[in-house]
Amino acid sequence: MTENSQKPKREVSKVLILDGDKLLLLKRRSDMRHGEKWDFPGGHSELEESIEESAVREIIEETGLSVNERDLTLIYSSGKTSFFITRDWEGVIRLSDEHTDYAWVTGLTYQDYDAGALYSKILDRYFNYGRS
Repeated sequence: MTENSQKPKREVSKVLILDGDKLLLLKRRSDMRHGEKWDFPGGHSELEESIEESAVREIIEETGLSVNERDLTLIYSSGKTSFFITRDWEGVIRLSDEHTDYAWVTGLTYQDYDAGALYSKILDRYFNYGRS
């Protein structure tokens, strides 16, 4: 890489997966960045991959669930991170090795899960200021 070249910017997709009034959170492995924190399914985009394609791929990799790109609705962007929401998914949860647990949280239980500052803010917005 030359002095003037830049590394391609990789965006991050996160998806709020809903089941009725419950929302899916995944617990990150302790030896990973933000270890032991609760997270939304998602991750970094690959080169030449749209943020929506990235979201679909990451959901499959991390949860085993299937989601169609057209069923994702963008609800919030913060820097390089885009947050989507979907109620339309299929399958049974099978966690990747990046996560140790999962939980379906509600407006009454989400504060029991340490999701870090940004994700806690997203959870607050969802559960307190109108659901999509």
